[in-house]
Amino acid sequence: MSGSQPDAVIRWIRPDEVEVYRPFRLRALADAPDAFSDSYAAASARPASFWHERVAGMSAGITSVLMIAVD
Repeated sequence: MSGSQPDAVIRWIRPDEVEVYRPFRLRALADAPDAFSDSYAAASARPASFWHERVAGMSAGITSVLMIAVD
């Protein structure tokens, strides 16, 4: 990028970014319910422990990886 805009950094999600992932995931489910094999209602009812385990697993690359872009 040019000017004063910093370049975005693409990286794996960190285990402490649950509060970044959960609202993003719920917004995606609300915006495009047919794009996922999940529903907003089911996802929003899940306990905090589910979200912490999910983000921890993705940050470790156990069963999947989540990349995020940070500017």
